[in-house]
Amino acid sequence: MFLRLSSMMMRQYSALFLNEEGILHYKASEFAEAVSCWKEAAELGSASAIFELGVMHFIGCGVEKDTHKAMQLFRQAASLGHKNAGRYLESNNLAGLEAEVFEGNDSTDTNFSRIIKFGGYEWLLLESQGDTHLCLTKYIISIRPYHDRPENITWRDCTLRKWLNGEFIGSLSQEEQEMICLTNNDGADDKVFLLSADETEKYLGSSCSNARRTIINMTPCQIAECETLYKHSYAKVNGHSLGWWLRDSGSSLKKAARVNCSGKIRVYGRDVNSCIDGVRPACRVKFA
Repeated sequence: MFLRLSSMMMRQYSALFLNEEGILHYKASEFAEAVSCWKEAAELGSASAIFELGVMHFIGCGVEKDTHKAMQLFRQAASLGHKNAGRYLESNNLAGLEAEVFEGNDSTDTNFSRIIKFGGYEWLLLESQGDTHLCLTKYIISIRPYHDRPENITWRDCTLRKWLNGEFIGSLSQEEQEMICLTNNDGADDKVFLLSADETEKYLGSSCSNARRTIINMTPCQIAECETLYKHSYAKVNGHSLGWWLRDSGSSLKKAARVNCSGKIRVYGRDVNSCIDGVRPACRVKFA
């Protein structure tokens, strides 16, 4: 009996250690190593590790994106008593992780009086020139890397630009797509794009929110909660806030500029393959 209990305790402690090691790897942007740790912990029966693996498969971080596999893992975690997995499955929120907007209780980062609804999202009207209007989504609409690999990259060739002008714009109706004008950004013609640091300062100011400074230090589980429940430009989960990408390269071509979790423009940037920051698309829409 004693040996059996000792064996069970050893397994629990091992799973706990592997979970923590996975989190440390994740925070260091070592996503493949994080997945490896969570796989080992999952084999030891850790519901938390199984859930983290589900999130990684769902957002395509450290592994190939596979929503079917993610759902299997969420169900497995829920069957072991994981509350978040159970809640997502019960409320059917998983289907809307990348499409549905939920408002939090935080104040917005601007005082714009004109907000338009377009393509299922709310957009801030930043500037109007005749019947053409520059718009920015009021909330973060997805969490994904600027580029899928840690390499020298610019806006023209990054995977985030391809996603915005492919999958994202493809989710709009044909009529809505035809309302969006081409915009030339740094020699690249885009229908949908990210604001540059200069544009962000021009339209939003160098400090885009009066939100208090907090540190991004989220596990995939917290990111999933943030993406599902808030979709807010400074979505706070357990005291954490969320930043969002800008179009410019950072201090090197392996980094991209961003607005940090307290609303400050950071031109030094973050590693382009980081999965922590969010996306606020911008576009020019033509309407009377």
